[in-house]
Amino acid sequence: MKKITSIITIIALIMVSMCVSTMVYANPSGTRAAIPDDIQQFDGEDDEFVSESTPSDLPTGDTSSELPTQPIPKPTSAKNLKVTLSATKYVYNGKVKKPTVTVKTKKGAKVPTSNYTVSYSKGRKVVGKYTVTVKFKKNYTGTVKKTFTIVPKGTSLTKVIKGKKKFTAKWKKQAVQTTGYQIQYSKNSKFKKGNKIVTVKGAKTTKKVVKKLKKGTYYVRIRTYKQIGKTKYTSSWSKSKKVKVVVK
Repeated sequence: MKKITSIITIIALIMVSMCVSTMVYANPSGTRAAIPDDIQQFDGEDDEFVSESTPSDLPTGDTSSELPTQPIPKPTSAKNLKVTLSATKYVYNGKVKKPTVTVKTKKGAKVPTSNYTVSYSKGRKVVGKYTVTVKFKKNYTGTVKKTFTIVPKGTSLTKVIKGKKKFTAKWKKQAVQTTGYQIQYSKNSKFKKGNKIVTVKGAKTTKKVVKKLKKGTYYVRIRTYKQIGKTKYTSSWSKSKKVKVVVK
């Protein structure tokens, strides 16, 4: 009876040992750890477990150097952009001028203002030439400079009087930010050919006699100008008036 009991005990111990062996595996540290059923299987022959993953599927060491690297895009040069001002010419009115800046790519896409800064010349209130500087950053590089001008306010002819080989032009005085006047006359009503200009110095002058003319009909117009150094800033031409010149 004792022998039968001993045999049963030995069989029970063997079965318990086999059940436990299906739940553990030998790890590199030499200890026994539980193995998830979804990644390993027991081969049923020699108390070893076989992973469903092959050695090539498992990571080995630092793999960061094996990842593909994306090249850093180079900033777009300002030479490849189109920079424009809302206006490049203003008429003097005593107020500071500040044209807005628009930047576009070659394909016409508008560049956000966060990609550049804009600075202006000092003044921008009187007649003259001024600079707008656009400095790019972030996705763009380079600097672009644009200019705009302020010209004097114009005037108009009040009367053109005919005479013998001459005519007399009269106009409204425009003395603010003005150095003088220019009178243009021609036998062509659209001033496309044969034009001549007479310069009148002095902003307070309002009359000029033009002499040594040939017989015929002349078209006359006037504009103001402001001399700054060697540069002459002019207003737009006034509407023309017609006058007939005689020789007798």
